[in-house]
Amino acid sequence: MALSSMLLLLVALCSRLAAAQSTPAYDVIVIGAGVAGLKAASDLRQANLRVLVLEARSRPYGRIDTQQPAGWPVSIELGAQWFHGSSNPVLAYARTLRNPSVTITSTGSGDDEATFNPATGEEVSAADDTRWEDWFTEFEDSILPDLQEADGANSRSVADAMNDFMTVKRINDPLQRRGFLSRIETNYVQEYAASANRLSLPYFNADSEMAGGDSVPSNYSSVFSRMVNAIQQSPSSLRLGMVVSSVTPLRASAGSAVVGVQVAATNTRTQRSETITGRFLLSTLPLGVLKASYRSIFAAGIDAGAAARQKAIAALGMGLLNKVIMQFPTAFWTSKDLAGSNQWIGSLPLEDPAAVQWNEFFSLKQTTGQNVLVAFQAGDAAATVEKLGDKETVDSAMVALRQMFGNPSLPNPTRYVITRWAQDPYALGSYSFVAVGATDGMRNALCRTAGRLYFAVTNDCSVRGYATSAA
Repeated sequence: MALSSMLLLLVALCSRLAAAQSTPAYDVIVIGAGVAGLKAASDLRQANLRVLVLEARSRPYGRIDTQQPAGWPVSIELGAQWFHGSSNPVLAYARTLRNPSVTITSTGSGDDEATFNPATGEEVSAADDTRWEDWFTEFEDSILPDLQEADGANSRSVADAMNDFMTVKRINDPLQRRGFLSRIETNYVQEYAASANRLSLPYFNADSEMAGGDSVPSNYSSVFSRMVNAIQQSPSSLRLGMVVSSVTPLRASAGSAVVGVQVAATNTRTQRSETITGRFLLSTLPLGVLKASYRSIFAAGIDAGAAARQKAIAALGMGLLNKVIMQFPTAFWTSKDLAGSNQWIGSLPLEDPAAVQWNEFFSLKQTTGQNVLVAFQAGDAAATVEKLGDKETVDSAMVALRQMFGNPSLPNPTRYVITRWAQDPYALGSYSFVAVGATDGMRNALCRTAGRLYFAVTNDCSVRGYATSAA
């Protein structure tokens, strides 16, 4: 959720709380210690409110997950990686911290990707690269009427428009088709964590974007450690390993008016169930979890906006973006006439979006000095690869790299870490997108306030993928 939207939400909460009369244990219970939950709790605490944050994981920060496993020479990001846009408010916040454990390195706009043809093991020609970029620009212009005239549910996908464009332009040569698709992969599939056949043509990019280049923090989690420390100061609290199972109305007595909410949660350390009361509740549960558990968590009658919210939960899509982070003996990818200047390395995609394929790699050599390469999987391809074992996953990535660089002798990684966000029970995906058949207005319905319930869902009522809540 965008920080400005979150602040408006908090103002509304605080004004409501001033008039509330009851004796629940907390003024506000926040479900989720991702960035949205931490920011909300931090601001509420500054307003002298009693705030409790319940987080199911054994750590805070949600899908921001900085780790330094044994043997790794550098910390790695399993979730969010970038601050997107130079005007990103979280980037501005990070720069004010002067935290010695966090350095911020600019990585530019991402337009300097070197694209390889796996059939030849060579970088594509400058002429082809320019042609595909021109086609993509023309394609974006061609779909503008669909974006501007959107006024309801629409069954057309980005893939439908993409196929129409290739038909009109008579792009029939396999190399040229894959070249054009590489632009769709980079700009849409990887960006929205969803395959083109799942993205709603009228609404897929209805979000605001932030201007300027991207930046990489050396330790993403540490950016928010100050918030965590502040929330843990009395009378507020952050409790980890607390899995919420239900939210029900709290009444002073049977049949009396609702005075708050009652939250049942299981402590994963003790396996004991606890009941906690609050005047208001802010849920930052991600869309994937809401899809799986909204009906079981939120009791009938507690959510006045349930009908519209459930419709939005069902219609919107939960995207998937995974990584394989690999350390190598040498940075072999800097030797193909790249001179280490290109941080992004791409491969021409296959036309089957669900096929096992690796099309986007990001080099950490320039920002960390280490021989680390991050392979990205998005959309249907990511879902396919999640079903593979560790060895199969890494082997498939190495097949792609050896074909891209035309070198069957490239070394295997000395160590690796694989993410599987769809299998994380507290995420069930990466971030949301407007799916075919959904409308952009459903995002507002998803986040609409209802009585004592407030919702802040990643990427909805927000700016797309910019770690203003999480990325």
